[in-house]
Amino acid sequence: MTEFVQRLIGETRFRQRRFSRKEKDAFLEFLEFELDRLGISHKRTVIQGMMRHVHLEAGSDNPDIILLAHYDTQTMLPFWVEWLVRLVGHTRMLLFLAVFYVLTYLYALLGDTLAAHFVEAVFIVSVLQMSVPSRRTMNDNTSGVIALLSIGRQLNPDPVLRRRVKLVFTDNEERMLAGSFALKRRWRRDGFDYWNKRIISIDSIGRGNVPVISYNLNPTLARGLEKELSKSSSDAKSVNMWLTPFSDAYSFSLGGAVNINMMERSLIPGGFFIRNIHSPLDKEISADNISLVAGAVCRYVSVTREKGTLPDFKFSFFRRAPA
Repeated sequence: MTEFVQRLIGETRFRQRRFSRKEKDAFLEFLEFELDRLGISHKRTVIQGMMRHVHLEAGSDNPDIILLAHYDTQTMLPFWVEWLVRLVGHTRMLLFLAVFYVLTYLYALLGDTLAAHFVEAVFIVSVLQMSVPSRRTMNDNTSGVIALLSIGRQLNPDPVLRRRVKLVFTDNEERMLAGSFALKRRWRRDGFDYWNKRIISIDSIGRGNVPVISYNLNPTLARGLEKELSKSSSDAKSVNMWLTPFSDAYSFSLGGAVNINMMERSLIPGGFFIRNIHSPLDKEISADNISLVAGAVCRYVSVTREKGTLPDFKFSFFRRAPA
C-alpha cells in the first residue's frame, strides 16, 4: 500500500492548487483516471446554486459506509492564526474565539500608539494574504484524497466490501462546508438514505502524530473507529466538538458522522492542532500517516461487515447505534 501511496504523492505534487473551477475540473479528471485504473465506477454530481458544486461519487450506490474527502483548496491564512491554533488547538474553537476576543480587546486599549499602528499593518497584510490562493496543499486535503483512493484500492477486490462503501470527493469544503451541505440537500431530494449510513470524513492526515476522531455530540462511530486506529497508534483520541463545525462531517453530524485528522498536541494541554495548513509550508506529507489511517478504516469496514448492516433506525445522538 505504501508504494501506491508514494506514487500518488508524487502525482499530486504538481496538482496542488485547486481553487478555480478550471483547476478543480483538471484534478477531477486525474481522479477519474485513477478510479478507472482501479476498476471503480464513478460519476460526477453537479449541483447549481449561488456556487457551483461538483462532487465525484465512486463505488456503491447503496452503501453502509460513506467516506468523504474534500478536493478543493483554500486561500492562505495569516501567520498569527497559525500561532493561535498552536497555542489552543483546532479542537477547541470556543477557546480560540475567546483568545481572539481578548486580543481584540487589548488592541482597543492601545489607543493611538505605535503598537496600534503595527497591529493595523498586520491586519492589512492579513486581509491581502487571505485573498491569495494557496499553492501548497499537500496535507489539506491532498492527503485525504490519496487516502480515499488507497482505501478503494484495498476494498475493491472483495465484492462484499465493495458493495458496502461509497467514496465521495467533495467540493467547496473550504467555503464554509457549502459543498457537503448542498450534497446532503441533493441526496434528500433524490431519496438517498444518507441518514442511516456511517459517514467518515478524512481530512489533513499527512502530518502529525496523533490520530484524532472528532464528532459532534454522538460518540458511537468515533469509538468504533478509535478501536481500530488504536491498533496502529496508541495515541488515537476521540474529541467531542460539540456544536462547532470541523470539516465535511459536520454537515451530517446529527447522524453521527465523524472526521479523522492527524494532529499534534497544542501548547496549552488538552487541545490538538494541524500544523501549517493554508500556508506555503503545507508541502510535505507522510505516506506512513496516510497508510495508517487508510488501513484502520479498511479494518473497520471489514469488522463491521461481520456485524451486518446498520439497523433501520436513525443513527443519531437521539438513539444509540452499534459501534
